[in-house]
Amino acid sequence: PMFTDADAFVAFEKEKINVTKNVGREVRIPVSLVSISGFDATVDFEIDTIAYENTGIGAKEGVNFIVKNETKTLTFKKGENMTDYIVIEPIDFSGDLDVTFDIKLVSLKGDCSLGAYNTMAVTIGDGLSGTYKASAPSPFEGQEDVVNTWTCEVRKDRSNPNMLWFSQIVPSYTG
Repeated sequence: PMFTDADAFVAFEKEKINVTKNVGREVRIPVSLVSISGFDATVDFEIDTIAYENTGIGAKEGVNFIVKNETKTLTFKKGENMTDYIVIEPIDFSGDLDVTFDIKLVSLKGDCSLGAYNTMAVTIGDGLSGTYKASAPSPFEGQEDVVNTWTCEVRKDRSNPNMLWFSQIVPSYTG
């Protein structure tokens, strides 16, 4: 089957993003209209902190971040733009725990649907949490052309911010 404008959708590029709390600048989060020929569409977004409210890691608008968009509506114009941006400014707040909130795409107007990535989890922290990759040549004789790569998720412990969890250490090999 071929992708056509009947399959068009609006979505985030990924499900989650980590930003540094004292970054000192705005963070632009892209939302794209994916279609063949492009057309006019709008989508509203909302900030949702309810899922994290009782976890101790819930972000608060105005305390941990500011939404810089004048309205909570993104606009796509045929022939002009296929990507618009939600702009947030992280606030440098006290505390060691990372905080999280969701941005949800809602109220779509146009000849398309919401894509699979219609909610993005935004985590604001000190930059330690996230996904890391490491690569190294194989140490074994006869495998000089083999490159070992590892991907790892690093997260702070919710009950002890001085503890880090390393998980999903996934090796891969090329060569």
